[in-house]
Amino acid sequence: STVPFPKRKRIAQAEDISSVGSVSTDDTPQHAFPPSDFSDSLSQSSNNGIDGIIISSPTFTHASLIRESAKYGVPIFVEKPVDETADKVQHLFDICNHASVALCCGF
Repeated sequence: STVPFPKRKRIAQAEDISSVGSVSTDDTPQHAFPPSDFSDSLSQSSNNGIDGIIISSPTFTHASLIRESAKYGVPIFVEKPVDETADKVQHLFDICNHASVALCCGF
C-alpha cells in the first residue's frame, strides 16, 4: 500500500528582528516584510491560507510576536526560550489557550 503525500502547508515565519515572511514547506520565500509590518504581513498571508507561524527570533521579541500571532487562529511554533520568566511564559500560553491556538516550544 502507498502512503499519500501530505498537503503542502503555508507557514509564516519570523526568523530575526529584521525579517518576517511567509514560506512554503519547500523553504521558498513567498513574501518578505519588515518586522514593523508584522501584523499587515500576517493579515496578507492569512488571506492566502496560512497554516501556521514559526517564531525563531531573539527572545525579547517573542512575547509581542506571540500575542500578535495568536490573533490569526493558527498554530504557533516558537524557539526556546519562550520568554525570560516562568510567569511570562505562562501568560503567553494563557493568551494562546484563550484564543484556542496551539503554542509549541522547540527544545
